Amino acid sequence: MTAPARFIGRRAEIARALGLLTPAPHGSVLDVVGMHGIGKTFFLQEMVSEARAAGSRVFYKDLADDLTGLGFDERHGTGPDAGLAVLVETLVFAGKLARSLLEAFGRSGRELREVVKLHAQLRARLEEGSGNTVTLGAHSSVENMNLRVVEDVARVMALQAEFDEAFVGAWPAATGGRPVLLAIDSFERVVDDEIGRWLLKTVTSLPNTLTLLARTPTGHSLVSDSAHVHREPLAPFEPAEVAEYLQEQVGPELVDGDIAEIVYTFTHGHPGGVDLAGRYLLEHGAARQGRMTPAELRREFARLPEREGDRWGGMVDLILGVLRGERRSSLTPAVECAAVVGRFDAPMMVDLLGLTDTGEADRVLKGLEGLRLAWNVPDEVGERSDWYRLHEFIRISLAEQLRTGNQDRWLHLHDLAARHCYDRLLNWEDDRGEYGTWHCYENPHWQEYKQAWLHHTGQTTPDPRLTFVRFLVVFLEAFWWWGCYHPFPFNRQLIDDWERFLGAWGTRPTWNARGGSPKVAGQRLSDALVFLIDHYPHGHDKSRPSQPWEAIRRKLLQAQDICGLAPGGRLRVSEEDTVAVARARGLLDIFLAHTRRFADPADPGAVRYYDSALTAFVDDHWVTEWLLFERADLDLERGLLDEALAGVDRAARAVLELADTDDEWDHELAANLHRVRADVLWARGEPDRAAEAYRLALVDAYWFQGSPHEPDAYSARFYKEITSRAVDRIVSLAATDPDAAVRFAMAVRPLAEEAGGVAADGVRELILTGSPEALADRLLPRGPAEHELSDPQSEFLDELRDRREFAPEPRENITVLLRIEEDSPE
Repeated sequence: MTAPARFIGRRAEIARALGLLTPAPHGSVLDVVGMHGIGKTFFLQEMVSEARAAGSRVFYKDLADDLTGLGFDERHGTGPDAGLAVLVETLVFAGKLARSLLEAFGRSGRELREVVKLHAQLRARLEEGSGNTVTLGAHSSVENMNLRVVEDVARVMALQAEFDEAFVGAWPAATGGRPVLLAIDSFERVVDDEIGRWLLKTVTSLPNTLTLLARTPTGHSLVSDSAHVHREPLAPFEPAEVAEYLQEQVGPELVDGDIAEIVYTFTHGHPGGVDLAGRYLLEHGAARQGRMTPAELRREFARLPEREGDRWGGMVDLILGVLRGERRSSLTPAVECAAVVGRFDAPMMVDLLGLTDTGEADRVLKGLEGLRLAWNVPDEVGERSDWYRLHEFIRISLAEQLRTGNQDRWLHLHDLAARHCYDRLLNWEDDRGEYGTWHCYENPHWQEYKQAWLHHTGQTTPDPRLTFVRFLVVFLEAFWWWGCYHPFPFNRQLIDDWERFLGAWGTRPTWNARGGSPKVAGQRLSDALVFLIDHYPHGHDKSRPSQPWEAIRRKLLQAQDICGLAPGGRLRVSEEDTVAVARARGLLDIFLAHTRRFADPADPGAVRYYDSALTAFVDDHWVTEWLLFERADLDLERGLLDEALAGVDRAARAVLELADTDDEWDHELAANLHRVRADVLWARGEPDRAAEAYRLALVDAYWFQGSPHEPDAYSARFYKEITSRAVDRIVSLAATDPDAAVRFAMAVRPLAEEAGGVAADGVRELILTGSPEALADRLLPRGPAEHELSDPQSEFLDELRDRREFAPEPRENITVLLRIEEDSPE
């Protein structure tokens, strides 16, 4: 942020803080607490500057930037009483912090790389063994908190303890023994939950480290019995400090004792208010070319609102009112835009202000920063970034002033912000093909724009059900992409955001929800989707007994009704929203088909829902491919083997048609199609031909580990499930025909040319005496180890690249799936 040329005041506080930044076998914490605008961020920035100048390592993080802690509070418990959801979120936060520190410290912090790898392993172990009782986020509707949940809580705590030991152990080497300053802003977001408790406990264990925790009072104190935790409340300026500040910032030619006294009396020494007053005096003097008299200043201040929170916006108006020409015409609307969006950069200002280019926007940003209304949000090493914020005490005052005083303008700015975020999402997606676009759901920056778009668009929609529909589309797309097969934290984050925004979205007087207000309806939608997260079975096998498909179906129908998508919903939509509504209906149809299919494959309702979904997604080629696969898989489950092969053929042709336009290959889908064909041949009693089909499924499942990015818990799980199916077939054959089992095993090897050393006799011995795991290890390429997940430099990826060097083109594998005569029944 833009600090004064000379940091004024707080010298005693700065000296005390620097005194804690000394070599020690433990870490120290300084709890920097004060109201909005009291100067906490200035204080942190001054400490970052002084610590860096003294040779210390520095790290800066604002918890407000990535929604850390939103959705959690004391109700979720801390320490031994912490709930499962907040424990999982704490483990997630710990990994993010380790990765951020690794990026900030660079190669010199390479010891942290091992900690990051360990965290990936811990996450994989957590997700692999948790079933559906572990949910990521604030809101959980698990109804039976049984022994399994208790075991999960203990297991997450054990994983956290393992991470903590590694993290603290790596710290001395990672920091080279140098003093470290960790500056954490917006700590009020986690002060009352397990994330905050963990952070406080951990940083006091880091040797040679001072952690500044800046927070606004919220009614919850920072609680610690450690002697190394110190409190530093920031008080308002004293009269002498106000005078010094104004003399420094404005100059003696414009400020005397009477002016300083008036400013102190009006602002009560609030540093942010003092700074605004100083800027007004400076701009007034420049515009009027003269000094303001005490009487004039009293008169101007007397016109401002009495309530302190409201007067800051009034003071900004005073400043803007004395600007001249282009400065006034450009900065006045820019301030309004900044108050609505919170965080902004030059491209956003181009769209919100209707500017011609980012160069013009940069001048506006520099103007806001020059007036000290906005500050540059530093990156994690304390350097300047591309992002800016209004000071929060200013933003809060201006946003409320705009919302109540000029709601049309307020709504218009939200609409512009929504369009900007949506355009960024579209541009992101336009850079990729239809399949590659879906990988955006895994990118945290894309997720942030998606969440911002939902927030802004929700403010401007006249019928809340349209906002419900837009939210439903984002949620179900994320669930369809990842969450219905493997736990996906983004789904829980969306729920957290939704529940947080309901207060603002639920104030529309133009619509009466069936059974309650928009806020109540929005909460019912949230509850229905949380039930889906908590109870939808992960993995391929979803037909296990006791799955609550009937209850899931009813929750989906509730969501459909709440969003106005049920028959008779009478939801009026613009042309722009027609696509979103059709997509929401199509996604609901997909999951409603699942509830029918996995409860009873013979249920005709499953086919009806699939057919409806195919109609809804007729222009979305990638979703169509997957729906054709699911229909083929359903036919297989119903014993309609010829129909299943015909479905595989249709899906394969759709894959080839899409690949002709964007040359993208979905290896997961290809592996599934080969698996369906293999299962059909197996069911027909043709194990030799089935083995070749399973081999091709294994080939694509293996390539899926490195396309389009390094392996993760999802792709590793998928490869394991495909390999397990092939090995199970070998074991099944061995029980009745060992020779056939040996032929099958030798044929199923996905990369046979490099497995030539595996003799049939050795395979026979493994089949008869060994375990399925040993058989898989001998026959098949290994999958990634836990520590190799999400690591672009892993040994596993080196092996995969070696194998891929002369591999056939993906098209060859897909072409095999086209309906051929020998696949037809006699």
